[in-house]
Amino acid sequence: MKNKYRIIVICLAIFNNVLISARYVRHVSVYVQEEIILGTEFSSSIKSDCGKTEESFFINKIPVQKSEFYKELELAQLAELRNERERADRQKRSKMVFADSAQVAVIEKLIIKRLQECIKILERLQYEQLKQYYVFHKDTIDSQQKLFEIKEFLNNASPELKEMVNVRDMQKLQQMFDKIDSLPDRLEAFFQASVQNAIKYSDDTAMLKELLSLLGQ
Repeated sequence: MKNKYRIIVICLAIFNNVLISARYVRHVSVYVQEEIILGTEFSSSIKSDCGKTEESFFINKIPVQKSEFYKELELAQLAELRNERERADRQKRSKMVFADSAQVAVIEKLIIKRLQECIKILERLQYEQLKQYYVFHKDTIDSQQKLFEIKEFLNNASPELKEMVNVRDMQKLQQMFDKIDSLPDRLEAFFQASVQNAIKYSDDTAMLKELLSLLGQ
């Protein structure tokens, strides 16, 4: 609850004619300050009457001694400050949790998209008659063993991804994303090079038609 400050300054001037030939002027001023902290009202007043000053102190409209007033006011201000710090800490933690959750959700979505792309290309690569025309290259897939490792990685990726997301392990999620990010492009380039190789060296019209069908997928 935010503080509400109400400062009321009242200046009263009473002019009374006491004698016909003279004028008596009395100055009375009252300064009142009210402050509400965490639901408790602290009010004080200073009354000045012709040079005489009188102070009054109230907590929730109940008169109290000056020492008690300032003691309770200080305790209330400290409690308010502590509450404000706790609120700021809660807000900061909430923002951090949200940011972490958002990052996890984004990278999970990106990884899933890459996995789906890779699996789709691998399905085309499984065409049996294409395997003899695979073109291994260091810029795409450099060996049969590497292709096997990629298949194993993709087969195990989904449960591993789920576990990382559950524990919000951003470091491992980032490592997985870095590993898979360029994989669809490499697999696609490997597939296209292999198809071109089959077209160049094969006379099997049925297989060539099937390859054309695969290229359109």
